[in-house]
Amino acid sequence: MVSAVFAHSASRRVTADELQRMVADAVRSHLSDDLLSQKLNGVKLADTLDTVTWQALTAESPGDKTSEALRALYASGAFLEPSAAEIPVLPAPDLSAQRAIMARVIQYVLRTIPALPNLLAVRDTAHYTDTGVGFDAGNAEMRGGLLLLGEDRTPVSIRDGVETDAPVGNRKLVSGSNSTQAKKQNYQESRDLISWGEFGPVLTTVLTDAAHGKLGWARWQSFEGRRLAVFQFSVARSVSHYSIHYCCDVAYQPSLDGLHQAIKNVPSVLQAGYHGFLMIDPETGVIRRITLQADIQPEDSLRNGSMMIEWGPVTIGSSESYCPIHSVTLSTTQDRYEVRGSIQTVTRTRINETEFEQYHRFGSQAKLITDIAAESAPAMPADGEQNNAALPPAAVGSTVAPTVAPAMASTMAPTVAPASPVAAANAPAQPAIPAASAEIDSELNPEIKVSAVDTLPGVNGTSEASGQDAVFTLRTQTQRVDVNLVAYDKHDHPVTDLRRDEVEIYDNGKREQLDSFQASTASSAAQSSSADPGVFSNATPSSASSPSDTMILLLDESHLPFDQMNRAREQVMRYLKSARPGTVYALYALDEHGFRVIQDVTRNQDVVLAKLAAWQPSAAATAQAQALERRDRQQFDTVHNAVDLNNVNGNYTQIADFVETTDPELRSMGDNPQRQLLEGMMALARHFAPVDGHKSLALISGDSALSDWEDRAVGIEKSSRNVEAALMHAREALNNAHIALYVVDASANLGGAIDANIEFRNVELSQGSTDNNGPAGATSGRNLTPGRVTAQMESDLHGIDDPVRQLAEATGGRAIRRGVDLEKTLDSIQADEQALYELSFAPATQPDNTVHTIVVKVTDRKGLKLHYRTSYLDAVPKVATARERLQQAVWSPQDASAIGITAQAAMDSDGATIRLRIALNTLSLEEQTSGPSAGRWTDQLFIFVAERNDGTRQAQISGDTLAMNLLPATYQSGMPAGIPYKRVLALPARLGSVRIVVVDRNSGRVGSVTVPAAAFQAKS
Repeated sequence: MVSAVFAHSASRRVTADELQRMVADAVRSHLSDDLLSQKLNGVKLADTLDTVTWQALTAESPGDKTSEALRALYASGAFLEPSAAEIPVLPAPDLSAQRAIMARVIQYVLRTIPALPNLLAVRDTAHYTDTGVGFDAGNAEMRGGLLLLGEDRTPVSIRDGVETDAPVGNRKLVSGSNSTQAKKQNYQESRDLISWGEFGPVLTTVLTDAAHGKLGWARWQSFEGRRLAVFQFSVARSVSHYSIHYCCDVAYQPSLDGLHQAIKNVPSVLQAGYHGFLMIDPETGVIRRITLQADIQPEDSLRNGSMMIEWGPVTIGSSESYCPIHSVTLSTTQDRYEVRGSIQTVTRTRINETEFEQYHRFGSQAKLITDIAAESAPAMPADGEQNNAALPPAAVGSTVAPTVAPAMASTMAPTVAPASPVAAANAPAQPAIPAASAEIDSELNPEIKVSAVDTLPGVNGTSEASGQDAVFTLRTQTQRVDVNLVAYDKHDHPVTDLRRDEVEIYDNGKREQLDSFQASTASSAAQSSSADPGVFSNATPSSASSPSDTMILLLDESHLPFDQMNRAREQVMRYLKSARPGTVYALYALDEHGFRVIQDVTRNQDVVLAKLAAWQPSAAATAQAQALERRDRQQFDTVHNAVDLNNVNGNYTQIADFVETTDPELRSMGDNPQRQLLEGMMALARHFAPVDGHKSLALISGDSALSDWEDRAVGIEKSSRNVEAALMHAREALNNAHIALYVVDASANLGGAIDANIEFRNVELSQGSTDNNGPAGATSGRNLTPGRVTAQMESDLHGIDDPVRQLAEATGGRAIRRGVDLEKTLDSIQADEQALYELSFAPATQPDNTVHTIVVKVTDRKGLKLHYRTSYLDAVPKVATARERLQQAVWSPQDASAIGITAQAAMDSDGATIRLRIALNTLSLEEQTSGPSAGRWTDQLFIFVAERNDGTRQAQISGDTLAMNLLPATYQSGMPAGIPYKRVLALPARLGSVRIVVVDRNSGRVGSVTVPAAAFQAKS
């Protein structure tokens, strides 16, 4: 059996025009399918063959072999230069026009692509190579100068915004051999190069990398009768996320039947720099084609790795979307094979050409969306800014390529690290509660129609407001670092008269230019409330045009004994009664399972006071706090072993005895209160990350978590607590959420007092134990020196541990040790907010995924003490997943106000009812100029109703779509009463609150309003 090289050395180069004439002449002369395909085997393209021309030639083909040859020629020319006829002689657009085009691209990639409906398609892939050396080629045939190994058809689906491929498709083998072994071998060989990410991830990754590389204008190019803009990009290997998975580094030895046999099979991954082109519709920002070619280094075993993807309009259901139509991948490797007993190296090119076809919608329409914590969810716009015109573009990125089996020899997929999951709202979904039908709360209105939502919304258009900013972000830097600064003089009085020219900021020792410098101003606006207690609105006070500073109160119920927690609660309540009106508050409790919501963000002090007065720490947390207090302060009378007396009454041992059976009263049993505290703060920081503005977090905890009790640990437990990693992650999370941490030790100073619970003056050996060193039956003598009183007084000397203190200072806050008045302490924290300066700068360097040190200096002033965040993680921004966006919309501590909403809750004859009024002037209706709706103003609203259990962090969600087709007169009236909507709810047993989220499809704005469960109580 002989393996041969099939590439024709005498192949003739022809242009696309010459190929058209060749096929046309053959068709007119009635040349047979076999002869024409053989003729095409002897030609090679000199320039690209565009898709329209290829499809036209295929339509004229006399048979399958000619069609397959044309397909091979189309694939082989995918990375050639276009013909001169495709490049019009036109001047390049100016810089502002180029930026506008790229702004539309960003909007398209971030908002339109993630909004693709759930769909199914078929990936039809033909596999080619230029040589048959190394496998049984007896069943392969030449097509267009390449060896056709086979063809497979694989289902591909988009489900909830995630691209998935079935591992095994309905493969159709084109090769002629009936050998089962040959089919299996050819199939494995043909799978050696595939593309992935055509439904969006490849574009987000390339745009992210291009922001850190070079991106510029290339040319105009004609494509399907339209003039498209072509931009060129290049990305260095150091910042590239383009991974080429190829298999393998191999060696072979002869086998008895004469065939080669692999003896080494090592999959390899190459992280390569790359360059390429983006072909863009300049009017819409739709990307029609992308080409990527890897920049191979001499030491790389892979010699080429390229990918081309082309998108086109596809009708799915009743709507049209741009989806992948074709893709071509090409790789060149140097493979080693056994030939006649010796190992030879062969340079081999592999090409895969894929067609995507048979698009159709996946699944059926549904009214209820209950699986919040599914693996992923369809994309929806991120939570809106406070009254901003449109959603800010999230950072580009965040898709993980699938794992490739070793048999798949070369998978090229742009990959980036997975996004960290949001801690909140990741509990499994509960069974759906049937909801009554939603309706417009008025007579039948033909201008507004309600239907069940079948998917989460996307955005069709582009945002004018964010166009220029978006392209600037792409071409320069997507990272902006915010730094909150508080300055104190030598008397510890806040400094309120700093000037911009006095402040200097340094990033890793390099001075940066301040982009903004603003002194925080106090808001004196009181919380606006409706006369009707059943009416709720997301409107903010008129004076609060900028994001307000937020005071977050976090009560650590697991590390403060019950009596000390009650005292702390009373002082917090006194602070709230005397605090400045209009301050934004949030109140949470913390235990070993995480944080619990007592009251999310509100300006209503009375609500916070009422919730705090009614709140009680859980029994488990109270028991844990008491157990820690008992151990740390040795509030017990006896121990069970004589050797344990070395660790009580002020006695300490640094080294464990050879044999030591330590009393359980003295053992921590694996508890790590400090790490538990840090993990809870990380979760709370992620909870507040979407909320704008500076936040002050007052952590009210006890010394059992804040202090270092290493000196009290028994000998066998004297070791590192290992909280360094948790400290680093907590610092990053708090800084990213713009939270200044104030650690308050609310423990009481006991002063060595002995109450009625203590039987003995000192800790003694229990009556049931004997001292083995004394006479038989004798008990150990009492250890009176230095004594229990001394030991308890020493406990009061334990200050806040240095790592915790450093964490507070690294976020711009400070640590406040025990013995202070908690009410005055909270007043001083609020005073810091009055003297706050908000700084920001854009780093001059590209993100490098490392922690950068920040230093702020004030010139010409001596003796100032500055508090600010001391570092930031310079990470490549990542786009939030659809699951994270849904969680954010449902569980954000603060209502989004980009869309004005007023909700009225009541119990009426229909049951628990919510009536909404949506402000028309906060929506982006578009006037139709043609079609049956010409002259009307149209938009689509997605309304999601989340019935939340705030304690378990679970929600049941249902949704409706409002299709608006307003007459000019209706639109001009402004609908001052708002757009009506009514929903009847079947309330679950443990309802905490109802969050209504409204998304405007045209603009991407998001609004939400929260209705507490108490609003549905029947009125007498």
